[in-house]
Amino acid sequence: MDTEGATTLRAHLSRDRQSVLVQGNHVLWRVSIDGETQEELPIDNHHDFLELADGTLVVLDQVEEQIGDVTVIGDWIVEYAPSGESRVVWTTFDSFEYDPDALLEFPDMFMGWSHANVLRYDAERDRYAVSVRNFHTIVTIDRETGEELYRIGGTDSDVVSSTGETALFYGQHGFQLESDRLLIYDNGSPERNSTMIVEFGIDLDAGTADRHFDYKPDPPLYNPVAGDVTRLPSGNTLITWSYLGRIEELSPDGAIVGQIQMPIGNGFGYTSWVEDLYTATDTALTPGEADATASAR
Repeated sequence: MDTEGATTLRAHLSRDRQSVLVQGNHVLWRVSIDGETQEELPIDNHHDFLELADGTLVVLDQVEEQIGDVTVIGDWIVEYAPSGESRVVWTTFDSFEYDPDALLEFPDMFMGWSHANVLRYDAERDRYAVSVRNFHTIVTIDRETGEELYRIGGTDSDVVSSTGETALFYGQHGFQLESDRLLIYDNGSPERNSTMIVEFGIDLDAGTADRHFDYKPDPPLYNPVAGDVTRLPSGNTLITWSYLGRIEELSPDGAIVGQIQMPIGNGFGYTSWVEDLYTATDTALTPGEADATASAR
């Protein structure tokens, strides 16, 4: 497997526990657990992917749309069934209108207009949730119809804070969304110069997002790209500081109970947790159940 020059943000233990799926630069690799066999899957993607219970691979990928004289780079969710068939579920153009006069706040426009960066799947409700970084929002999508269900954060958020704000987080990456709560890695702006972990209680009927928990190291850390967070079955919180080269596990009271620190110049991608490394699962890989290792570079 030639990974030279590749940025491997995500790695998942396969559903049958026989291999590891690794996301590279616009490809997926499947490597057997013993490392003896490997396969390159010609599935274009960026940032994130997941595997559903039936073996369907779901990826974030970039898509271009011509709007007037401008070629705009957005993102879409694409499913690849084991049969080889593929289908587009949703694109950022379905939910956001391109405005040529609106200035985005991020300088890395090589990643496109919307820059979706994390994908989650809720098997119970059969819906996806995707982080759209450049609009500081999480969008939930019905898997069957591709319809947007609701969004959290950003200008058109369906929930607001107790003070009436919709700007709940900024430039976010990893998150864990359930029906009544959102745990999110809030990267923060250069002006704020700090990254924090925030948990909101979500009430869609009332249209509210109440902050229940936040964690910001002292002294502050600022990680402008990548990053991940997961609430573990134990109640502890697993935080990946990605390009700062650190992973921390926090107890419910905010105490650090475990830490990994990489040497300067090395970092982690997204990280997820699995209770059992060896027993095959008949459910989709989710943030609470997936791959126990972090991809590193």
